[in-house]
Amino acid sequence: MKRRKLNGKFFAAVATFLIIFISIFKIPSYTRYKALKNLGYSEEAISAIIDKKLNKEFIENGWYSELLNEEVIKDDFDMQYLNFYLNRESFDNNDKELYQKLLGKYSAEELEYIFMNMTYEEIRPLIIFDVPKKIDTYIKDITKNGLQGLRGSYFEPYVNVEKISNPSDIEVFVNTRRDLGTYVPELVTLDSMHAIAGIEVREECAAAFEDKLCTAARQAGYRIYAVSGYVDYETQYNLFDYYDLDEEAIEREVYKAGFNERQTGLVLSVTDVDSANSNTSFKDSKACAWLKEHAHEYGFILRYPNEKASITLKTDAQCNTLRYVGVDLATKIYESGLSFDEYYYYYLAD
Repeated sequence: MKRRKLNGKFFAAVATFLIIFISIFKIPSYTRYKALKNLGYSEEAISAIIDKKLNKEFIENGWYSELLNEEVIKDDFDMQYLNFYLNRESFDNNDKELYQKLLGKYSAEELEYIFMNMTYEEIRPLIIFDVPKKIDTYIKDITKNGLQGLRGSYFEPYVNVEKISNPSDIEVFVNTRRDLGTYVPELVTLDSMHAIAGIEVREECAAAFEDKLCTAARQAGYRIYAVSGYVDYETQYNLFDYYDLDEEAIEREVYKAGFNERQTGLVLSVTDVDSANSNTSFKDSKACAWLKEHAHEYGFILRYPNEKASITLKTDAQCNTLRYVGVDLATKIYESGLSFDEYYYYYLAD
């Protein structure tokens, strides 16, 4: 009889323990699970939310989106991007990288507004552009006119100028904020078979143009030759000085001495025999189409794509300005679909 009473007490204690255990652990766990499930989260996402100890915030705020459901399971999930996960259709690693590059130039609050109102492609030029006085001005401009037709000016020449320390580097980047100074490269004269008389460029550029690009073009049925090349510091100085106002010179796309990329000896303007003889536009020729597709194979890029004029600040009416940067960089720029300005500021600048 005593043993029965003991067993009864034991089983009662066990039952009490189980009730307490379930009350403390199982019921709350199930409640959390049910609440997250009702919000729409998958089993995997629920597990991740609970493991990351985010369930209380998620449940109390009713946070849910399809994107958040996908992102929260990732090891690199970061709550600083929560509003983007909740309000954008996508926010991938490219967006995150862009956000981090712009953080500091813009505040977190400004970036949230920017990313909520523009696409990745529309936002990315802000890496290059000056901070607009009103970001809404840029948003309206790009919404109405697109990247290729921006009406506003977002990059002021000759501000925060950087002196170029490696002017002889094949990959050197020159624009209106990167100054070559009075640098003079070692030059060679292009052969009359490949250029009009007196065109000078650096030896590396000449070899790639004459021996490789022109040879390949002939094999493809085109006779390409150079019509302009190196421009020295003094010539550019006098050309800029010709205009009464700096603004007029800039409007005509004539830049100060030291800021003209032709001073590197790595730039050529070209045409083809058929276009020249028929007085037709090179940009509409088959030779130009061939160049666009193959120039990078020989180390050249089309330096000023007209659709990128709002970024390069320079148009190239005939699409015939070639810049030698070497095969490796030329291929990267070609495959990226970017201008040299974009590629430099996105991937090469400090």
